[in-house]
Amino acid sequence: MERVLVFLLSIFLSAGLSAQLPVREADSLVKVHTALLKSTLDNKGALKNNYSIDLFGVSMYAGAAQKQKNEPEYRVNWSELDLYRRVMHFASREEAQAIMLAKKGGSFSPDIVRTYGNMLYAMPLAPTTEKPLNGIRIALDPGHMADDLEMGKIEQKFLDFTIRTGSDSTLFIQKVQLVEGRLTWQTAELLKLKLEKAGAIVMITRPGPGLCAFGTSFQDWRKQYYQQTLDSLVKLRGKNDPSISPVLSGKTDDRSVFRYVFRDVELRKRVELINAFKPDFTLMIHYNVDEKNTDWQKPTAKNFNMCFVGGSYQAGELSDPERRFDFLRQLLSGDMESSISFSGACARQFRDELKVPLAKPADALYLSSSCVKTAEEGVYARNLGLTRLTHGTLVYGETLYQDNKKECLRLMETKPHPEFPQLSVSPRVAQVADAYYKALLETVGRK
Repeated sequence: MERVLVFLLSIFLSAGLSAQLPVREADSLVKVHTALLKSTLDNKGALKNNYSIDLFGVSMYAGAAQKQKNEPEYRVNWSELDLYRRVMHFASREEAQAIMLAKKGGSFSPDIVRTYGNMLYAMPLAPTTEKPLNGIRIALDPGHMADDLEMGKIEQKFLDFTIRTGSDSTLFIQKVQLVEGRLTWQTAELLKLKLEKAGAIVMITRPGPGLCAFGTSFQDWRKQYYQQTLDSLVKLRGKNDPSISPVLSGKTDDRSVFRYVFRDVELRKRVELINAFKPDFTLMIHYNVDEKNTDWQKPTAKNFNMCFVGGSYQAGELSDPERRFDFLRQLLSGDMESSISFSGACARQFRDELKVPLAKPADALYLSSSCVKTAEEGVYARNLGLTRLTHGTLVYGETLYQDNKKECLRLMETKPHPEFPQLSVSPRVAQVADAYYKALLETVGRK
């Protein structure tokens, strides 16, 4: 038996994996993280050439050739897991990736051990009856940015149709005009007041209605920053990159500039603001629509709630070092597990507060084609830019179908909020804010 153990150990050492014995809980760590890989991150097994997991730790590879030669791009040994998580938490995103790229298959440098090894996580203030969220740091990201129909059409996040209600004798014709960016801003503005009253420390990624994460309107951003942003993208990606080639070819109307240049860089700005704030929770606030209701020119009978977290990588989606960095971070940081749990609380509150069911995989094409159902009802893993790039515990909430024949009318009704009368919002928006708030209370109360 002793000879067998020596032989197995010599194999590990000759492969250059580690000069140390596996940690005591190695078998459990392998099982837990393999389960997360199979259930949430790579459920189809399409990305196996980019990673390996063993009794010593986890490796990420640029591709099959590098895996065959055991040349990891990133490597975390189980004995380094706590230090790795501190690096992910305390370093900036750029610094963390640079540290991991320098590390490759080796150990953390003595400087990294000294710098991050003893850093202490900030502890929130003790909750009280009056301040149940005392000291909790919460980032709110109100999705999109439009505050009027014109900008909503540039974003392609708007409703503009006529709805008929009643009978022939009492027919009511009402014009429906909604923009998602206004709904998400109103939700975040109200939620911020509720959270701060409960003692939370809150930031919002965009400073006002109709403004983006850069603090400007889209039109002002275009005047001030478009050309320098485009020049930077050309330098980074090259003139033939399909993501920017349309605008280089002269397609420079507002919708094209928004789609090919502004949208991605503005999303990155949101991520930068959130990660710098280092929140305990990030709430990405969105309102949904029926995917089959083409161009949203009429109401729909469908209505569902759902939540997204990161994961559900598809074939080819580990094509660059940044994506592989995030795949490893989502696997090892604990963010996936805490996000699924918190999102489950949000989904339950959406269902109970709004009296709208949680979506099942068959209720939307994208839920069955590019998402993975998690253990929490109504919560799906989905490889969205925000859910991949944002660190920490998060929920990407998609409440209601705005184009539902009843919801669109409810969302258009506004009146002063009873607790915060300076805000005039739809009672339906207030219910959405209440649902997020109650989910936070539930989650924090469990800790």
